[in-house]
Amino acid sequence: MPTRERLTVQEFKDWLKQFDTNCDGQISRKELREAIRRRGARFAGLRALFAVRRADKNRNGVVDDSEVEHLIELAERELGFMITDTAVPPPPARPCATDSPSPRGYTNWGDKAQT
Repeated sequence: MPTRERLTVQEFKDWLKQFDTNCDGQISRKELREAIRRRGARFAGLRALFAVRRADKNRNGVVDDSEVEHLIELAERELGFMITDTAVPPPPARPCATDSPSPRGYTNWGDKAQT
């Protein structure tokens, strides 16, 4: 399973555009297959076929900008994306365990107790 990656809807659209190899502003089944393959998912060809069928509401054989939103469910369920409407700030940094000694006097794993 690919690692979870947080993206906004716009960032997901931008990521998808890099696979628009003929620069027509639409994602074909072949282009979506490459995107799925790059995420490390198995059966990329079948996943692309079913995804385009689901997302292509006007049945022209490609996913255009107005239909990309329908790919979000696939991206979250099968490609490891977490897609939100707004940017999510990263979690706050946790202090390193080596910054303060443990209750037993150890500063790092394997160190001897401080006396």
